[in-house]
Amino acid sequence: MDFQRTKPPVTDLSDFLLGLPSQFRQGNTELSYNAQNYFALYIQDAWKVNRRLAINIGLRWEPYFAPYYNNKEMLHFSMAGFLADQKSTVFTNAPAGLTFPGDPSWNTGGSFSHALYDRWAPRVGIVYDPTGSGRQTIRLSYGIMNEIPELYYDDFVQTGPPWGNLITNTNLPGGFSSPWQVWPGGNPSRRRCRPPRTPLSNHSPPTPA
Repeated sequence: MDFQRTKPPVTDLSDFLLGLPSQFRQGNTELSYNAQNYFALYIQDAWKVNRRLAINIGLRWEPYFAPYYNNKEMLHFSMAGFLADQKSTVFTNAPAGLTFPGDPSWNTGGSFSHALYDRWAPRVGIVYDPTGSGRQTIRLSYGIMNEIPELYYDDFVQTGPPWGNLITNTNLPGGFSSPWQVWPGGNPSRRRCRPPRTPLSNHSPPTPA
């Protein structure tokens, strides 16, 4: 909800105290059931070549397992599919270029991508004492580090159609007490937004204004 200055000398604070918002946004509730597996292996060896030179070598294997969504509320957009006017067979009213789990071209199951197993990260460290006195050292190191997206990186998809909605109303004659007073049909979040063919359709209770 926003309270913005509209006509002088009215201020944002005055609108707030009078309960006269300039914008009201509301969306339906959503259930997320996401998970991701992660593990890595690391081996290391320290080799003291002589009293002046020491080498530390390590290798990390860190496969990537994509997050999976048990409710399969995912979609993928292809510009090539859009230009070719390819439509989804799961949600036939979706715009061209969008595919969903269950479409022939969707081959990653409940994830957005396949697992990546060929992910190796070597590390090398060198310590050299140029004088042998132990009072001065030269250190060199090199390593490859991997990063993975956070679990909820793609979770924004679940807040949009065809599973979620977010409606902005800027016509508010009823003010804060009745933001949907003139909206056709009343409060839109009281109606179920999730498509009937989605298994979790009964998990979106109405959201009161």
